[in-house]
Amino acid sequence: MGVWDFIQDQVLGMKWLNELLGIGLSALGLDVNGRIGGSVQFFIYDVLKITVLLCVLIFAISYIQSYFPPERGKRILGRFHGIWANIISALLGTVTPFCSCSSIPLFIGFTSAGLPLGVTFSFLISSPMVDLGSLVLLMSIFGAKVAIVYVILGLVIAVVGGTMIEKLHMEKYVESFVLSAGSVDIESPDLTIRERLTYAKEQMLGTFKKVFPYILIGVGIGALIQWRGECKILLPEVSDGPYFLLSEAGFDGERSVTYGNDSTLFSMQSLNARVWKTYECVENGDDTVWVYQDIYQLHSPQAAKRFVQKLMCNATFARSPDDFKPVEINGLDEAWLCGDLEALAIKGDMVCRMDYSSRSVQSDLSAMLKTLAAHWNAE
Repeated sequence: MGVWDFIQDQVLGMKWLNELLGIGLSALGLDVNGRIGGSVQFFIYDVLKITVLLCVLIFAISYIQSYFPPERGKRILGRFHGIWANIISALLGTVTPFCSCSSIPLFIGFTSAGLPLGVTFSFLISSPMVDLGSLVLLMSIFGAKVAIVYVILGLVIAVVGGTMIEKLHMEKYVESFVLSAGSVDIESPDLTIRERLTYAKEQMLGTFKKVFPYILIGVGIGALIQWRGECKILLPEVSDGPYFLLSEAGFDGERSVTYGNDSTLFSMQSLNARVWKTYECVENGDDTVWVYQDIYQLHSPQAAKRFVQKLMCNATFARSPDDFKPVEINGLDEAWLCGDLEALAIKGDMVCRMDYSSRSVQSDLSAMLKTLAAHWNAE
């Protein structure tokens, strides 16, 4: 893992917290790869992650903001002209993260102080839309590419919007009270580091108290969507996922209903893994064969290896992890068999638990693992 990936995944994404929660909830008896357990983990993890990031960001940004009072912003913008003035104005908006309510009075003050209308509009657009907080939060949720694209587009919109307003000479549409409003030349006293820290702390606590209820509501809705984000359908005739069909293993008979169960595909997305679970039963001449596959796509190969160990401890047929014996299968990183009853396989971030049986011939799980390996490597 590179330094940037570590920052994005472990510092901003806080995946270590997700793994700790998974271990803790599993110890309490919740299946974090299941419907309820996955939703509970999603809710706790996102509430904690967003709260921590929000508090840290508000504190840091408020501290930075204490160095950029309005009169300093006016002096900085007054040094530039033309397109560079719009660019600097948009960039200044990113490091003075005022909300829209705070930006409008500043816009009025800048305009009344004689700054070009287009320049002040670039600031008005950029300040509430593009800031360091948005950048960090977007990186933690969607990754660096999305965050960088968002910031660049926001700055472009701010610069282009301000430039267009200036080129169109929109000053005549500005209300007279804006032009006659008081300037922002009031000098702010120099603050000590202790006073800046106190200011940042007060801003953080005030914002947290206002925003936290909405964090709970938003994450709760997300957890509910995830809880309902399951799909159970009849097994397709052609595999559209990491699961194989018995026809790929040479069983070309008709699918049959056993004990009232059709061949089905269950899929879901949890916080830890994407999951596919299949059941297929085929009448092949005088024989009936059926196979169960539980396939998980984890966040990383390391997570997949840990998950395999968990499956061994909670196996369907094995009494202990020692019942699983390693076998070598070309195309798989590792594979294990528990007699002719159960198999486990791993390749990269993919994990498969498989049961296979036949009424008239001895089960050959090794052959099924080879079919799985061929399917995974063909994807």
